[in-house]
Amino acid sequence: MEKQNSIENAGGTTPPADTGNPSTPPAGTTPPESTGQTTPPDTGNETKQTPDNKDNVGGLVYPAADDTAAVLAFRKSCGYPDDASGYGLPMETDDQKSIMSFIHKCQLDPIAANAVVKNISEIMAADEQERKQAFTDNYNKVVAGWGESKKENESLVNKGMSLMKLNQDNLRGISESIGMEAALSIMMLLGKTQTDHSGVSGGDSEDGGSLLDYISGKRG
Repeated sequence: MEKQNSIENAGGTTPPADTGNPSTPPAGTTPPESTGQTTPPDTGNETKQTPDNKDNVGGLVYPAADDTAAVLAFRKSCGYPDDASGYGLPMETDDQKSIMSFIHKCQLDPIAANAVVKNISEIMAADEQERKQAFTDNYNKVVAGWGESKKENESLVNKGMSLMKLNQDNLRGISESIGMEAALSIMMLLGKTQTDHSGVSGGDSEDGGSLLDYISGKRG
């Protein structure tokens, strides 16, 4: 026992007691003060928001809303053209010219102008499809009421349209103004008049010519 004690006293070391807290600093040192917050290092890449650059976003300096000249200059820097033709969008019809003129007055940039034109085109296409479907439905409804006279009446309608040089779109426009039944009645009357010069008596003409031949003969 004396030999063991002498060994421990001579060269052995006793490890420090485990306090259970690995963050405890070594004896004789003072730990840094803790604020409860972790501050990341300043890399110099962060954009600092200051009164001098609060209107500068992504390299663009936004002008004051009430500075008309500055706003116009800013929009031109975004591609706003000098006139409506500068958008490069179709301006063949009067409707297209009117739309593009309105867009230019609104000072829209090319991206916004394209979006507006696309939206208008989609609306107009849907509206046109609805009009065509309504015309077909109304036509079929009137024709269904003709019964056995359907074939004869449709032939008269076609003759009347041919006489007036009308196509289906023209007939649709007329029917939208005065109603389908009235529009078809007028075409039937014209079709009947084309082969019946009187257009009233219902009898056959003596020479069997068309209305145009009859009018031409009267003028001669």
